[in-house]
Amino acid sequence: MALENRRMVRTKNNIVRKLVNLASDIRAASSLDVATDSVLSAGHLINMPSAGLVDNVLLERRQPRIESAFGLPTPLTEWWHSKRIVRIHRDIRHGLRQCMPFKSTLLDEGDSQITDDDRALREKYHQFGIFSLLAVPVHLPDGGTAFLSWQSTVPGAAGAQLVEDAYPGLQVIAYAFVDALERNHLMEMSTKGRKAALSARERDCVRLVADGCTIKEVARSLSLSPFTVRDYLGNAMRRLDARNLPQLVTVAWRRGEIGFE
Repeated sequence: MALENRRMVRTKNNIVRKLVNLASDIRAASSLDVATDSVLSAGHLINMPSAGLVDNVLLERRQPRIESAFGLPTPLTEWWHSKRIVRIHRDIRHGLRQCMPFKSTLLDEGDSQITDDDRALREKYHQFGIFSLLAVPVHLPDGGTAFLSWQSTVPGAAGAQLVEDAYPGLQVIAYAFVDALERNHLMEMSTKGRKAALSARERDCVRLVADGCTIKEVARSLSLSPFTVRDYLGNAMRRLDARNLPQLVTVAWRRGEIGFE
C-alpha cells in the first residue's frame, strides 16, 4: 500500500511539473500562437484535448483568433457568445464563487436542481460533441472573471483522478494564459494607435465609472437598466480596445473622450 501511495504521489508531481513547465512556456511566449499550443498540450496531458475561453464574463471580449486556434466550431462560439447563455449558465454562476478548477456542474454532475434551461444547454453541448468539461476561473483585477476550460467527448472525463491531480498546474496555466492575452492586447494597442469615437451615451457611462460609480449607480443616474449600462460599456471597450474597466477609463481619458475635473 505504501509503495502504491508513493507511486501515485510521483505521478501527480510529475504531471504538475509538466504543466508548470508549460505555464513557463506561455509566459515566455513571443506570440499567442505559442501560448495557445501550450494550452492544448496541457489538455492532451489530462486526456481532455480541446479547450475553450471566456475572456471576461462581465464585459466579454471576443477572441476569434484564439477560438479558431482551439479548433472550436463557429456555430459553437456564436451560440456561446449570446448574452442569454452567459447570464443563465450554471458553470458561469458557480465559477464566480470559485478559486480552484472545477468539473462542469452542467455536464459532469447529476440532475438534481437542473432547470429546463440547464437541460437545453446540456443538450446543445452534446450536439457539439462536448460531454465533459473542466473549467478554471481566473479572477481579474477589475472584478471580472475569465474562464479557461478543457473539454472531452468522453462522459465523466473531467472527474478522472489524473485531472484532479493536475488542478494546481492547470490553475497556473490559466492565469499565465490570461496574462499573455493582456500583454498581447497592450502590445496591439501600442502599435495600432487607433482612435474610435464613443457615442454620447457610452461617454456618459464611462465618465460615471471614472467618477467611481458602480454599474448599478451608473444605471440609476442615467435612468437605464444595469444590463443596458453593461452593453454601453462593452461597446466602449470594443471601440477603444480596452480589456477591462480601469483600462477603458485610462484609454478614454488619453484620447480625450472624457475629462477629470
